[in-house]
Amino acid sequence: MSVQSAQTTSPALDDLPGEINETELASGAVSAAPSEELGIYVHICGAVNQPGVYCLSGNARVFELVESAGGFTEDAAQWCVNMASKLSDGEQLIVPTKEQAESGEWTVGTQGTPGGGTEEPEGARIDLNTASKEQLMTLPGIGESKAEAILSYRETKGGFASIEELKNVDGIKDGTFSKLKDFITVR
Repeated sequence: MSVQSAQTTSPALDDLPGEINETELASGAVSAAPSEELGIYVHICGAVNQPGVYCLSGNARVFELVESAGGFTEDAAQWCVNMASKLSDGEQLIVPTKEQAESGEWTVGTQGTPGGGTEEPEGARIDLNTASKEQLMTLPGIGESKAEAILSYRETKGGFASIEELKNVDGIKDGTFSKLKDFITVR
């Protein structure tokens, strides 16, 4: 397993070696523990060109991790990834393929979180009450007109009380809702 340092403008990360191997970690030549100076370690796998563990600045976002991993593959379900989410140390991001996302073979979640559990990452689902038109348009089956209809309904009704209420929006039927329900939330 190798740990790769991401290209960043942070002076603290510029001094990191490009690759850190297990022998260096075991010998203590390189500290395995992240710090303010070193940043955070995050694991990206799935439909990216260079899956692996990357060391990024402590305030890194998903888009920076995806860029570090060489971008998405052709079959990546990009709409399933919130590129603006902030990353945390020890997080794993799994990018599903279009086939996995459309068939429901994957679940949103992170592994290796503190405590060893699996939890949904912050920002993994799009909140119907706060999402912008552009964010709504990243959902499967939602184009500009449906996104505008969702925003109009939200403004008129004062927000959504549940995700099922989305079916009250013009143009959103049961079939569309069933494709969306795993990608949306109401907080």
